[in-house]
Amino acid sequence: MAFASHLARAVALAAPLFLFTAAPWAQPAARIGAPALLQAGLEGDEIAKDKEYAAGTRIKSTRLGISFKVPEGFKASMLEAGNAMVFKGAKQYGVLVMRTGLTVADAKAMFAQEMDFSFLDENAWAERSGAHTVSGSTVTCDYEGDGVFGRAQATIGDKGAGWALCVLSTSAAKAKAAVSTVAESLAWAAPDSAKDLEFWRGQLSGQSLKTEAKGEALTCALAKDGTYQMLYTHSEGEYREAGNWRVEIGPLYGFLVLQAKEGEAKTLYLTLDGNQIVVDGTKYTRTAIDGSAKTPAAPEGKEAAPTESNDQGKIRKAQADPNWKSDVKEVEKLEGEEIQVNVVVAGEKRLKTDFLGVSFVVPAGIKGGTDGKTPVFAMRPEDQRGLGLLMLQTGLNTAAMAAATLHEDQDLGDLEKGVVLKPDGDAKIEGGKVTQDYTHETYTARAVILVGPSGNSIGVTFIGAKGDKDKLRGYVDSIIKSVQMTKPKAEEKRGDLIKQLGGKVLHIYRYKAVNGASGNSSSWETKIWYHLGSDGSYYYQYKFESDHYVKGVDGGGNETHNGGAWGGNNREEKGTWRIEFNIAGILLVLKAENGAETVHQIRQEPGKVFLNNEEVSVGKSDKKN
Repeated sequence: MAFASHLARAVALAAPLFLFTAAPWAQPAARIGAPALLQAGLEGDEIAKDKEYAAGTRIKSTRLGISFKVPEGFKASMLEAGNAMVFKGAKQYGVLVMRTGLTVADAKAMFAQEMDFSFLDENAWAERSGAHTVSGSTVTCDYEGDGVFGRAQATIGDKGAGWALCVLSTSAAKAKAAVSTVAESLAWAAPDSAKDLEFWRGQLSGQSLKTEAKGEALTCALAKDGTYQMLYTHSEGEYREAGNWRVEIGPLYGFLVLQAKEGEAKTLYLTLDGNQIVVDGTKYTRTAIDGSAKTPAAPEGKEAAPTESNDQGKIRKAQADPNWKSDVKEVEKLEGEEIQVNVVVAGEKRLKTDFLGVSFVVPAGIKGGTDGKTPVFAMRPEDQRGLGLLMLQTGLNTAAMAAATLHEDQDLGDLEKGVVLKPDGDAKIEGGKVTQDYTHETYTARAVILVGPSGNSIGVTFIGAKGDKDKLRGYVDSIIKSVQMTKPKAEEKRGDLIKQLGGKVLHIYRYKAVNGASGNSSSWETKIWYHLGSDGSYYYQYKFESDHYVKGVDGGGNETHNGGAWGGNNREEKGTWRIEFNIAGILLVLKAENGAETVHQIRQEPGKVFLNNEEVSVGKSDKKN
């Protein structure tokens, strides 16, 4: 059985866990040298739209790779539109804008001649009292009004994102102090914005946006080459503009930046309302501008057939020694506190799970926790250098089976694109202990699995920068040396679940449709059945079908509309099934006739059943009793 399958799968599942830990998860984009994720993660509460942050709270945006502290005397929250953060205090206000792609020129344009915060307070208005001051990547300027004083500062980070804040207060000293507090608290990491950029570019590229109201109309055509043409018509005439467009990312949403050939750049925030793009709060309809209606075209949205299931992976056939016995000594009773979901635990505390029959001690200098939905207890050192993943489960009955789960290359694409850790030869087996090291030019990792006499196991992996190898291995050794094992109480539940699932079918249905430009359309339909027999056998069916329609014109100029199927893929599989357990709950293990095993996580909620986080329907099987 895959030990929560592979290290890479565990890394992917660990990502959301650190949303609630004191040392939160950061997922930076690719960079030169050892990944920052494993050296220094951002601390703080992730920015949320409907949350207020008190003075002194550290806030972070993983999307932008920025964190900072709220200054004394203020509370912070996002504007309803989500395009900026507002600081509010006693007769003092601030507005903070963060996004990727911020430049010195953008900052100077943002700090205009007037700073108008009258939407917060009718008296919060001031004029710039001097020219901008530019020092390297920092822009500052001051403001003064009727009993109101302001300080504005922007800093363009070297990792792709920037920050701009203006504070208006009752004195210049207070405004400067507030801005300085935020600036001095800044911490930076590489932005995790690649997926958001790809999404918004896909929504806008090659589209013409149009809105109309009361005799006015505005159309903006965003060409795929990055140029735009804008036309604004009204009762007194029209206005035209051309230039270049690009997408940038803020803490919650995207931004459309229009750089006119003449004039300053406009930065407009983006949201979606159904199929309509909402730009700075105004809804726009979209039509394609590439002229694809005039010539036959491939169907839009064509993609590879989806995989049969988001399973936990497959392992090789383990060549187990039939005479192997674990040398791990079981104890009569485990020590420690029961593992609690969504509770962060500091180092040197012993935790246990009687259900799985394992206890361990969190090393000094480490904090960790589990969300109860992903099969890992994730850990981060206090210095943020490294990531630890601890997995507990039943069903690894031999050391050879454990070694088979660690044998393959481990793709860390969910942490660092393009990074693959390769095993250093075969895993080392010493009684019930299995050790596997992995290498990369900038990474290192060690994984150790301890297999008990009752088939329960604990696996510990620490990943980090190559220079931290000794320290990371020390964490692993510390945990393994602290382990206690006993017969798991999970055995009491296994029989009940087998009775409940025997004779049932788990059914997955997926459907996707894409209506493209000029009438082109495509659709995909996937059906998956897991028929589970009361005798321990299973029958798996997979059916995939797709259709497409292409609209165009023939040589005589007549409209044509051709359709057909891209193809289908039907597959079936037979074998045996069993139930195992891990820290997240129930595992459905399928062993095919060829000996390969797949592991699927089952999760139950009131009235719902999920297989690998995908909702399934459960009914009586017509194939298995």
